[in-house]
Amino acid sequence: MRAAPLHNLAGAARRARKNPAAAGRLSRTLNAAIPPFMRSDAFRARWRRVVYRAPPPADEALMRELRVRFKPEVVALSEYLGRDLVTLWGYDEIA
Repeated sequence: MRAAPLHNLAGAARRARKNPAAAGRLSRTLNAAIPPFMRSDAFRARWRRVVYRAPPPADEALMRELRVRFKPEVVALSEYLGRDLVTLWGYDEIA
């Protein structure tokens, strides 16, 4: 899920449509305010592309900087847990 707040908003509207009596005031108001075109299959398909699409790839330079910064913590956590997280997570390749 790419956008949790949008996912939660859609869930609230869906619950209000399915069971208006149990939905809160805000959910019922939100559901009543949604125009009919937003309930179409085409709109739902676009909504899913926005809310659930894969995130863009991470910036490699930033990821390397974070790995260098947090390697001591990963080493300490590995020792504390008695597991080799350094090799498992690829921190053994970091200088």
